[in-house]
Amino acid sequence: MKKTQIFNLLVIIMLLGIQLINAQDIIVKTNRKEIKCKVIEVGLEEIKYKFANDSTSPTMVIAKMEVYKIKFENGQVMDFKADEYDVNQSVELRDYDKALKLDFFSPLLRHLTLGYEQKIKVGLNFEGKLGLIGLGIPNERRTNLIGFFINPGIKLVGKSSTYVESGKKRAHALAGGYIRPNFTFAYHHFDRRFDTYDVFNGEPYQSKAYRVNVYNYGLGVDFGFQSIVAGRFVTDFFFGLGYCYQTNNLEKIYRDAEQNNDYYGLIQPEYETYNHNYFTFGKKFPMTIRGGWMIGYLID
Repeated sequence: MKKTQIFNLLVIIMLLGIQLINAQDIIVKTNRKEIKCKVIEVGLEEIKYKFANDSTSPTMVIAKMEVYKIKFENGQVMDFKADEYDVNQSVELRDYDKALKLDFFSPLLRHLTLGYEQKIKVGLNFEGKLGLIGLGIPNERRTNLIGFFINPGIKLVGKSSTYVESGKKRAHALAGGYIRPNFTFAYHHFDRRFDTYDVFNGEPYQSKAYRVNVYNYGLGVDFGFQSIVAGRFVTDFFFGLGYCYQTNNLEKIYRDAEQNNDYYGLIQPEYETYNHNYFTFGKKFPMTIRGGWMIGYLID
């Protein structure tokens, strides 16, 4: 056999070897990770396969709901589209483990609350909220209202939360009932106007504005339930209790208004019972209560 023929034969053998090595099926999961394998069977609910280039490997099984498509060695592609009637569609969204949210009713109370949530690990999430105070429906008693609050916390998602039926797995890391210990720092100021009275006839003759500065520090626990609906939308209902500490300049304003013969009947000289993140019952009983409805969208 001539050298040229030997060389051509070696090239053919090499090309065949490369083709055999590359001749494999690829299972693409819903999270876009790939499994190089040899598909044995595609059933109604599961797919059986062996690892690529290893006929002695055990037969592996993967649920069809976790598969995006199969690319066969002959070039054919089998797509697996989600069944719109399937109650377990949220399994496909597991890799979207972050969410941006908005407190739907917050503008009614003169602030805008934005939220961000992210999975730390299954059953444990971080959620931070930022409130921009002064936005929303105006209030004649409080003008030039400006402020903010931050409210970070950890969500402990219960094990008895939303499940898929097969294997009793969680449908999503952000879905289910939860307990959320949290901390709040808030600051806001506003102008409160009062009428100055004529000391002789009691008639008001000018209006005066006092700048009120309020600082709040709070610890609380929220109880809520979060769901994934209509694809990638998030809805979160919660109720919370806690404790707060407040500092302000209301007592000084009270004294100044009294010395200036200003009308101060509308002012609360010791405490602001609403800080735009929670309601409190006053200085003598500084417990807090709050609730809300956050809506949002899952992100990757």
